[in-house]
Amino acid sequence: MVWFLLKLVQEQLVQEIVSKIAWDKGPYFIETQVDVKGGSNYNITGVTQLLSVPYALYAKTAGGTSSTPFRSAIVSFTSSRNIAAGDVNNTIECTASSTLTLTSDFGSMAIGETINLEAHNGAVLTIQAASGVTINYNAAGSGKFTSTAGNVRFGFLRKTGTNSYIISGQ
Repeated sequence: MVWFLLKLVQEQLVQEIVSKIAWDKGPYFIETQVDVKGGSNYNITGVTQLLSVPYALYAKTAGGTSSTPFRSAIVSFTSSRNIAAGDVNNTIECTASSTLTLTSDFGSMAIGETINLEAHNGAVLTIQAASGVTINYNAAGSGKFTSTAGNVRFGFLRKTGTNSYIISGQ
């Protein structure tokens, strides 16, 4: 059993301490103390066990065949084209204004799979649904990610059904 004493002075310090916790070696507890008058006469207001989430511990390396966690590939995107199998579960990095078209009956992407979307440094990334495809429940819909110079606009595309997608972050 381990107890943590953290004085919340600087967020960075807390993040640094929490990132070093060996969550699989618990149990861990956190004690909360407060002085309602703002002084240093603290009273215990609670003790809570910090619980690890087994799925989160597994997800750290899920799907990998080595000790290196899975990372999406960066797919350079500088000219308009149709969605491709190599886009699925990866990140599209748009650095020149272009359109990605979601074609009808695209079978290389399973329901639930995703694509990260990024528009960089003034580029506009347009996601366009072809005939027979819906985006955010709109037939032949579209979405735009417009970045400004020196910034990135990002979002997320997820397949929700045959010829049906949702995008967020526009």
